[in-house]
Amino acid sequence: MASENICPNCGASNDPVFANCMFCNTPLIKVELSTLSSESIIENCGLWIGRLAGADFEGIHITTGEKGMFKQNHVLLSLGEVKGNVDRYLILLETRVISNPNLEGVLQRLNERYKEALKNCKSNSKNSKVFIVLAIVFIVGIAALCIWAANMGWMPTPGKK
Repeated sequence: MASENICPNCGASNDPVFANCMFCNTPLIKVELSTLSSESIIENCGLWIGRLAGADFEGIHITTGEKGMFKQNHVLLSLGEVKGNVDRYLILLETRVISNPNLEGVLQRLNERYKEALKNCKSNSKNSKVFIVLAIVFIVGIAALCIWAANMGWMPTPGKK
């Protein structure tokens, strides 16, 4: 992340737009967003768009910390939270375009990537839901097959000799 806000409680790296740590919910030291460089805004916006593109119907999973015997933090951010972060950065960049028209092309490309990520996200969500439905149908089918086989006498039933 181009610019980050370190949690004073757990030491996790947080996005500058967060008011509270995403891992332990401790209030963070407020970052004045107007002090972020345009490069940081662009990079962080691109990061959130990339996360959105890879999201499923649950949202996105973010992990920080070290594996092994050290503490590892894990959090699930909803799609709404991810979209909100993208929107915050796009708004920040739109205000920068007013004073620096050279950023307009970058803003336009980020908006296009955002629209594409939203399409991919919806596709991922549909695919996940279809998979869940198929898994449920498969399990119910196997259970029905077992009941039918037991009724036909093809499978031993518990308690009967």
